[in-house]
Amino acid sequence: MAHPDKPTPTESGHRGLTIESLGAARLPALFALARQAWDRSRSPESLAWRYEHCPSLEASLAMHGEECVACVFALRRTYWTPAGAIECLEPFDWFTAEAWRPKGAGLRAMKRFMSGSRPLFALGGSVAAQNLFTRLGWRPFCTTNRLVLPLTGRFLEWRGRGALLARGFDLTARRFYAPRRPMRSPLRVEPATSPGPALGSIVQRQRRFDCVPRPDLGLLRWLRAAPPEMGLYLGFNLLVRDAMVGWAWARVLTAGGLRFADLQDLLLADEARDLYPVAVRHVTAALAGFDVDAIFATTSCPDTLTALTGARFRFDDALPVYAWWPGQDLPTRALIMGSHAEHAFFPSPTSSESAWAASPSDG
Repeated sequence: MAHPDKPTPTESGHRGLTIESLGAARLPALFALARQAWDRSRSPESLAWRYEHCPSLEASLAMHGEECVACVFALRRTYWTPAGAIECLEPFDWFTAEAWRPKGAGLRAMKRFMSGSRPLFALGGSVAAQNLFTRLGWRPFCTTNRLVLPLTGRFLEWRGRGALLARGFDLTARRFYAPRRPMRSPLRVEPATSPGPALGSIVQRQRRFDCVPRPDLGLLRWLRAAPPEMGLYLGFNLLVRDAMVGWAWARVLTAGGLRFADLQDLLLADEARDLYPVAVRHVTAALAGFDVDAIFATTSCPDTLTALTGARFRFDDALPVYAWWPGQDLPTRALIMGSHAEHAFFPSPTSSESAWAASPSDG
């Protein structure tokens, strides 16, 4: 999330300020604010895909006349809990124009979401945003870990390591880190545009987590329909003897001149827990086939984290999750993965990268 504003005595309002949903009439004002906040693709295709076509997007905009001065977005997601299915919001892209931060415009936009009955789960965000969540009464929910598997010296240089070390990696360690499919395994990995019908039952039957995001076919279709500059999304049904035992979801993208893969979802049925190491090796080997410089993965699942570590992934960062769920005891065993909110499509190409990708080839 971008830097929100700080709570001040003026947060209760400002003359002429209104909090609204996103409609077609407000798109030009939103795009003007987005240009202040983020260096992202400004192609008509990307803007329409992100702000108009997403089937689960909700927005809270602070408007002063015809000017959008603050915004926060959220994706609707259904989570499975012991109490049944609960619709939640995953907020992201919380930003306020500099002049409006002391006036509480961004706080009023967020409080519009907080005033509803649906729980809110926010993953990561700036230190300022995390501190503000605490001051607003949000509670720590769980922690996800992001791991990375370096596959080229070019990635190490990009991360600030020296050219000599990068060359040494390519000469001596690259083959060691390269993922390989298991020679023999009962698990079969089948590329799929969407998960098989058994996944819903797998989510509901599992007992390792008391809060699990349920697959959203509309959201997956939206991601797969992303403009080419956003990358390629890949799904995998995981099967044993033709019976579905799990699902994986990943993205391959270009950013900063490098090519990355991002393992965003991985879930296996409780009875197939011993197959996590095999599933990780199968899927990461498929992703490495796209000639990527590194593979990232983000999850709170202990089984997935153990399998990733066994596949030579390294710890990269810890991402806290904050929850707004007043009047309820928070679940203690939540599954939060890299498909959460904007993490499913971050990083986005910059405006210059987008223009370069769309330009005719000189060759």
